Amino acid sequence: MFSSVRLFLVLLLFSLTVGVDAQAQQIPARLDAYVTADSVAVGQRFTLVVMAEHGFAVDVQFPEQDAGPLIFGDVQVVEPRQTGERYLGADAPGQRVDSARYTVTTFALDSARVPTLPVRVITSGGDTLVGATPPVSIPVYATVPSDENQLRGLTPLASFPEPRWPWVLLAVAVISLVGVLAYLWWSRNDDTEEEPVVEEVEPETSPYERITEDLRELDRLDVTEPGNAKRFYVRLSESLRRYLAARLGMQTMERTTREVVEILEQRTDVPPVVTSRVRAVLELADLVKFSNARASVDDSETALQEAHNVVDIVESHHVEKASASPPPAGRSVNAG
Repeated sequence: MFSSVRLFLVLLLFSLTVGVDAQAQQIPARLDAYVTADSVAVGQRFTLVVMAEHGFAVDVQFPEQDAGPLIFGDVQVVEPRQTGERYLGADAPGQRVDSARYTVTTFALDSARVPTLPVRVITSGGDTLVGATPPVSIPVYATVPSDENQLRGLTPLASFPEPRWPWVLLAVAVISLVGVLAYLWWSRNDDTEEEPVVEEVEPETSPYERITEDLRELDRLDVTEPGNAKRFYVRLSESLRRYLAARLGMQTMERTTREVVEILEQRTDVPPVVTSRVRAVLELADLVKFSNARASVDDSETALQEAHNVVDIVESHHVEKASASPPPAGRSVNAG
């Protein structure tokens, strides 16, 4: 059910983005996907191939390698994709085959599943359609050393020296208590004039602290209760947009998802992986908010994790940029 919902969301989102009804037009290309291994071990690398057979006047765009688990499912892309094309010649005049090869690995148990992958097809008339490859499954087996054919007995408990930290904590507590009592005695016997109380102004919350608190609250929200799923994605979209606006200095709140993604793609200080993951989170949120699509609990957890990844990458680049900038010049003070 999770993969079906994900396919529906991805196809519907791309159709809304390019303004084309994918159900009303036939995809002028034959799409397929397969893996080059019959079965793999946990952590073993293998190749996922996505291909499209089409005419010369048609162009295709394959998924980006950093699209994440929302697109590639149980496999992880570990190397940049390799693309190629092949002309069929006399066997099929006017036809060619474009392909993309992804080096992937998986840590799934028993079997790994690659869901239907979205492929953009650009016709000769300039229209952009979205097709989907069939899903791919591959068995995954666990390796056991040949000499481990019998169960071993329990290892005896290791002996540890008696810990000293309880005594250290006790000493710190006693010293702290004595210090507090001495301060209270001194305060009561001090005849000096009391200083006026100055109200402390709370420091302004940073964009990182604000979105961290927002994501923490969303993590505690039960999306299975009626109405909470839509509330979850509305707050997730607003929090991520507000963070990008504050940290990157860009307008996001009054713009569409497509406009936000286009701005990020034009920014040289934003890594491509940030753009692709922001696109995935905002597009999924748009589907739930405006199309009443039903996202599973796994979809919500993945979207929340992708938002955490975006914040971590942006904050890392922000810290590097701040450390590379020269410190501001201070004011000169005249002595005397």
